[in-house]
Amino acid sequence: MRNPEDAIKKWAIGQNALVAGIASASDIDQLQAEGHRPSDILPSAKSVIVIGSLPFAGTWRIPDYKVVGEVAFQCNEELYRIAYHMADYIESKYGYESLFPPPDSIGNWSPLLDIKRCAEMAGLGSRSLAGEMILHPEYGFLYFAVTITSMPLVSDGPLKDPVCPAPSCVRLFEKIGTTPCMNACPDCLSGTIKDGRIVSSRYDRNRCATRAQSTSPPALQRQILGAAEETNPAKRKMIVLGDYFSRSVKSLSYRSHLDATCMECWRPCPVGMKYRVKK
Repeated sequence: MRNPEDAIKKWAIGQNALVAGIASASDIDQLQAEGHRPSDILPSAKSVIVIGSLPFAGTWRIPDYKVVGEVAFQCNEELYRIAYHMADYIESKYGYESLFPPPDSIGNWSPLLDIKRCAEMAGLGSRSLAGEMILHPEYGFLYFAVTITSMPLVSDGPLKDPVCPAPSCVRLFEKIGTTPCMNACPDCLSGTIKDGRIVSSRYDRNRCATRAQSTSPPALQRQILGAAEETNPAKRKMIVLGDYFSRSVKSLSYRSHLDATCMECWRPCPVGMKYRVKK
C-alpha cells in the first residue's frame, strides 16, 4: 500500500464499511463550538476517519416507518463496531493515539461530535433538503461513524459540488415548487432551489422529534411524569404497562428505539435509489 491513508481506508472497507474518508481535525475544530470539537475529545487529535454504510435494501420495503428505523439502525451498530476496532488497528499498527467517540448526545439535542460535519469534511457527501442529512453522491443517504486519531493523515476535504438537489429534483421543483423529500413531509421540511442549488432550507427539528424520536429518553421522562401525576390507579397502570411505555423503556438499552425512526423523507430521494431497490 502506497500510503497509510489508503491502507486505513482499505482496512475499513475490508471490515464491511461501504465508504471511508479522512478529515482534518483542526479544520473541523474551526467550525465547531467549544466542547464539540475533535480536540475536545482527544487533545492530540490530528485526523478524523469517517466510515459509512447503507441499510439492506429490504429495509426500505417495510411499510411501518417505526420498524424501518429500528431495522436500519442495525447498520449503525455495525459501523460503531468497525470504528471501535479501527482505533485499535491504528494504535497497534502505527502507534498513534486513537479512539471511537461515543455517538450519544450531551443533553437532549447536542451531540458530543457533529458526525455530519465530519462526513462533509471527509468528502463523503453534502447537506440535503431532507433534514440536512448527508447525501453521498453515489449511495445517497448513509449511516456514519468516526474514529479520531493523533495520526497526521492527508485530508480528503469536502466535495467541490453539492449532491443535493439532484437534477430530477431541480426539474420537479421548477414545475410544482417541491421535491420528493419535502413533499413527503411538508410539516417538517421546506426550502427553495435556484439555478440548481439550494438557496434556503428549513428543518423543523422540534416537530420532527415528536415523530422520529417519540420513544427517546425525554419522551420516557414525560411518560413517567404523566404516570406520577395520574390520580386514577387504573389509568396509571395502563400507562406504565402499556406498549408505548414499554417501547420507551427499551430505548434506554437499545439505541435504535430512541434515534430517528421516521425515514419517510429518505425513501423517495433519487440519489442512490438503485441501492435501496432490489428485485
